[in-house]
Order: sequence, then structure tokens, then C-alpha cells
Amino acid sequence: MSKKNEKYFEDKFEEEYREFAENSFKAGYIEAEELAKMDYLEYADGTLRDRAIPCVFDNCKPVQRRILYSMYDLKIFSDTSPKKCARIIGDVIGRFHAVGDSGPFGALVTMVRSYVNNIPYIIGQGGFGTQDAPFNADMRYVEAKLAPYSEKYLLRDLKYNAVEFIPNYDEEEMEPKFLPAVLPDILINGNIGIATPYMCWIPPHNVTDVIKLCIKFIRNPKMSITEMIHTLQGPDFPTGGVVSQMSSVYRFYQTGKGACTITGKWHKEVDDSKTYLVIDELPYMRTQETFMENLSVLKADKDIGYIIAGVEDLSANGEIKVRIRVSTGTKYDELVDILLKKTCLQYSQVLNMMVLLDNKEYKLLNLKEVMEYFVSFRSKCLYNKFKYELENNLKRYHLLEGVIIINKDMDKAISIIRKSNGKEDSIVKLMKAFPLSREQADYIVMMRVYRLSNLEINIVKDEMKGLKERRTYLEKITASDKNRYLDAEMLIEWEDILSSKDINKKRRTEISKI
Repeated sequence: MSKKNEKYFEDKFEEEYREFAENSFKAGYIEAEELAKMDYLEYADGTLRDRAIPCVFDNCKPVQRRILYSMYDLKIFSDTSPKKCARIIGDVIGRFHAVGDSGPFGALVTMVRSYVNNIPYIIGQGGFGTQDAPFNADMRYVEAKLAPYSEKYLLRDLKYNAVEFIPNYDEEEMEPKFLPAVLPDILINGNIGIATPYMCWIPPHNVTDVIKLCIKFIRNPKMSITEMIHTLQGPDFPTGGVVSQMSSVYRFYQTGKGACTITGKWHKEVDDSKTYLVIDELPYMRTQETFMENLSVLKADKDIGYIIAGVEDLSANGEIKVRIRVSTGTKYDELVDILLKKTCLQYSQVLNMMVLLDNKEYKLLNLKEVMEYFVSFRSKCLYNKFKYELENNLKRYHLLEGVIIINKDMDKAISIIRKSNGKEDSIVKLMKAFPLSREQADYIVMMRVYRLSNLEINIVKDEMKGLKERRTYLEKITASDKNRYLDAEMLIEWEDILSSKDINKKRRTEISKI
């Protein structure tokens, strides 16, 4: 092509592009740079809601909620045999969470691990890793089933329509919008999530302290955060250790933002004139593998490596025990100081109570706001549960009223059923012969003739009396989704859990006054 023609086409392109840009501007179009910014922000917002930030009501991210619901729906309960994790994850990604299998399986593994959760959600069978060996086997080798904690305190009320169900991704099935949690699991097990531009790092707490806080809060909703802190005490990690920098922890409870220092535990041993520092506990979310790597780097350091004369790894069965020999001429306290500075034996952690509300809005909450949102949610769950019971109560009472009606002439009713041509014919003829609704007639026909002929009407009347008495209470408790009867039910729930022996309630983490 000649230079003249090239110039022509370049000018033509510039003219057409300028015209296109002007028309785009008039039509409300935006620059590609602005579009990219908007798309990224939309993606970041979706990541927050769908992956990274837990819901304050049930402490679940969508994938965690779907795993637990899938196992519940598959009836993989704590008193049944475990199922292959490949089977569970296949059901999750096929029905509810249409992504690859690595993410959901990773979430399942985390929910099994006792060194991550104060109370694990799932019981694992096989290689799920420990703090001294944090490696899991592939999902085709390991098995899992629901833990009693999940069954009793997260999933139990699903069968009572306690929460709303929403369509899944292809709108062919339904899944719970939230799990009807009985306890504020977001305080008991904590949660961690990172996204753009927010993150959450909520430490776990002792379950006894959390339940006591629930009981005190429902009795006195106006209690101060300082009073709440006195009850909650501070973080309680499944791996034990010591938590310090408490002024920043208290700021976290007051504002939703804070920090803490987490330290492992150790003791001194002297054997045959040799001094040893023995590690008994590593900090939360730190593994022995990381600690041993830190020691290798430290020992190879020309300036300070001389302080370590030797290292023995005596860890087994998930219990941490690392024996470090103090070199001759080195003070024990000097080794302690260097380990705290140069290894993961101690670290500082930013705390952030960023949570989702109603799976849409994300918000930074303080401790009192967390309790307010949870108690309101639990009250709504109980309201839905008792509303469901009331509806069933009315239906059952209505059916029994039909039995009372035909009891006045039972022989006639039995004769009609015997002479009728099928179920539908029986229903129609009964409705003509007696003042029955279709539901009542259908119920009577399905009772079969032998049950009708042997019916003890006093048993029916006693059941109706019990239903009527229960209905009086149900009508009071469902008068609104917040009332003193619902508060009383919550108190009963929490006091029963507190007095039970279902959950290990012993505090593991020592709280430093520093």
C-alpha cells in the first residue's frame, strides 16, 4: 500500500473513532479505564459477600453453609456411618456451589480440624492433618459426617422452617439463606476472611463464657460493653497458648477493630547438667512445620545460631513437643527472647469484626452489636419455628374435629367408604353425608376401615384438649417476632446447654494482664 493510501486510511480511522467517541459520550458510555474500575469494585464486592466475609447470624460463608446443609440433606449424621468426602463435595458443587472441588474440600477440611475450631463442625475419618502435621489426604480417601455440635446447634431447626429458603444457582433446588443457629458461633469458633478492601479476623472464645454472656444479655439488653467483656474475659484458642496486649483486645470489643499478641507455651528442663527449652503449645494458626523451618533458619544464622545446641522433635498424635537444647555459655532467657522475636512462637494479630448482615450488607460491629443482631435473629428463628408448630396444631385439630363429627354415626361412615369406588369417590360421598372439609374427609378415608371401627374417641378428645392448651401458648409466643415469651424460650435453650455435658467447656488459653 502506498504512503498516500496509508495516510488516507489513518485519517479516516481517526475521524470515525472521534465520531464514535462523541456519540458514545452523548449516549452515556464511559471510558474503558472507568469501566474496569467499576467492574473490579463489583467483583470485589461479590467476593466479600460470596466468599470472604462470614454472616453474623450463623458464622458461615456460603460454601460452609452449603457443605453443612448438603450433609444434613444427605442424612450424614453423627450417629450414622461417615461418607467419602468426594461424595459430599460432589453433591455440594453439583447442587449448590458451582465451582471447582478444591475450594469446597478445603473448607470441609478446615471445619474438621480441632486445632482451628474450638468445636469442630464435622467429624473426619482419615488424614485431615494436625497442628504438628498439617497435611490432609485427597478427598477420595477420607470420610466425614456431621458433628453433634452442628446437628444440635446449627441445623436442628431447619425441619421447623425456622429460616427462609432461597433458590440455588440454577433455581432447580432450594437452600437455606442462613442456618438457624442456637448459639452465636461467630464468637465461639471465630472466623477469618480476606478480600478487597476488607478483612475479618474474629478470634474464638470459650463456649461457657459465650453462653453466660447470652443469658446475661437477654436478661439485661442494656448492659455495657465493659460488663460484657467481664463475662467473655477474652479470646480462647483451641491450641491454648497465652493472649496478651489486652488493652487492644478490649478496644476490639468496643469498636470492632483491635489487635492481640498470641504466644505459645514452654517449660524448662534440666537433664544431666544440660538445659532444654521444651515447647508445649504453639500459637493459634501456627503449625509445627513453620516453627521447625524458623528454627532451621535461626540455627543457620552465623550471628545467633550458636545459641541452639540441638533440636528434638518429639511431637506425636497432634500433641506439640519440641525439645531445644540450650548451648553451653548461653542463658536460657536469652534463647527465649530470640525465639519470641525470630520464630512463630509469638506473633501479633490485627482483629477485625467485619461481618455480613442479611448476606448483603457488610459492616464493622462491636461486641454489643454482634449480640444484638444475633439475639434478634434467634428470636426470629424461634418465632418462625413456633409459627410452623401453630399451623400444624391448627391443621391437626381440624382433622380431629372431622373424626368427632363422623363418630356420631360411625357405621354410616364405614358403610359409605366400603361401598365407594375408590378414594376420590369415598371423599366426595363423605362430604355429602357429613359436614366435612375435603382435608377432613381425606384424612378419614386414609385411616382405613379397621382403624375407624376400633377408634377410641376418648383418646381423640384428649389429644384435642392437649392441642388446644398448646395452641393458647403458641398464639401468645407468635404475637410478634420479639416478645418476652421468645426471650424466655431463648433462656431455656441456653441454660439447658450450659448445664449439659455435650460440649467441652474448659478454657484453654491463658489471659495475660499485660
